[in-house]
Amino acid sequence: MGKDKEIISVLQQSIVHYLHSHPHAADTLEGITQWWLTESEPGVTPPMIQEALDKLIAGGKISCDVLGGGTMLYFLPQARQTAERLKR
Repeated sequence: MGKDKEIISVLQQSIVHYLHSHPHAADTLEGITQWWLTESEPGVTPPMIQEALDKLIAGGKISCDVLGGGTMLYFLPQARQTAERLKR
């Protein structure tokens, strides 16, 4: 596994861990980068985080919704009510 793939795998685990620790959390890529992954290893880029999010969505581990302006909001599938409140 290449270094980037390893980092993306670790990011996926970190995101899922964060969401299981905070089951009602919902945030954008920018918020996830700033608040959820505060202890990421050096070299992590927003495209890597986006790839990790995309893989988690494809695997059904997280959900996303589109906010006004096209910004994506990420959350656990069971937290859809929280996401709906944030969209208002």
